[in-house]
Amino acid sequence: MSQDTLGIGDLVIGAGNTSFATQVSSCEIAYNHDYQDGIPVLANPSPGQTFSTRAELSGEAVQDFQTSEALGGFQAYCEAHNGELVPFTFTPKTPAEGGLLTATGTIRISAISIGGEVGTVPTKVPFTFPCDELPTLTWTTIKTATAKD
Repeated sequence: MSQDTLGIGDLVIGAGNTSFATQVSSCEIAYNHDYQDGIPVLANPSPGQTFSTRAELSGEAVQDFQTSEALGGFQAYCEAHNGELVPFTFTPKTPAEGGLLTATGTIRISAISIGGEVGTVPTKVPFTFPCDELPTLTWTTIKTATAKD
């Protein structure tokens, strides 16, 4: 099995299906797992352990002071939709580039940092958006050619 690279891919966010592929420089779905011991009660003095999983969409975007939300600016979109639940589709690598995976779900948008150190060119800004539920992962099936095809 060969190593795979991220990209050419896509990140589409919001009801308007806005692609931010030209402004997102890194992107991932990260999973957080939580194990907790149950609390003994009279009815169950030896409870089992509980387990839960949460996910978030995180990465870095190119800092952009000039592109409005209407023109596809990622920072402007995050500011305009701060606190909103919106749909997303993350395709780490498009099928045309050999990718087979697409993740879909709902995230809660939050405004991201703007600015940086005076006299420098700020290039990237991190973002983290919690998923409302675990994302749905879909793998594309590739039809292989046979002698009859």
